[in-house]
Amino acid sequence: MRIVATQVSISNKAFEIYLAGCNANPKCLNCHNPELWDFNIGDELGNEAIDNIIKKINNAKTITNNIWILGGEPLDQNKSELLNLVQQLKILDMPIWCFTRYEINEIDVDIKRSFNYIKTGKYIENLKTENIICYGVRLASKNQKIHKLN
Repeated sequence: MRIVATQVSISNKAFEIYLAGCNANPKCLNCHNPELWDFNIGDELGNEAIDNIIKKINNAKTITNNIWILGGEPLDQNKSELLNLVQQLKILDMPIWCFTRYEINEIDVDIKRSFNYIKTGKYIENLKTENIICYGVRLASKNQKIHKLN
């Protein structure tokens, strides 16, 4: 599993972790992050990288209260590596979100147990919306949902 970037979103009060790679075929028209489709970009997400992410999140705790994992497509990653990342992030005692194109019934039960929130549904251009907000997050298209799990 490879990480491309991290950033703080002040408007969403979230620390965002961007993973490389998406297997969607076809890809979502006007995807939010087409530059992240390639699984070979970014850096390997080993224990040292995870430790650095945890330090960055701790440094941003005064302006963030959520951890978001996005892509690419987080659920196209190696499942055990993704679960390891989430497990290590749990020590921060912050809600952990996954943003995925998959529907909730397509998601493995171990993944559902690991995240506090999962945003589901691929971006569909002709269902684009600006005014649906769920759990404080603006959805991009009307088919998308946010599931509160834990």
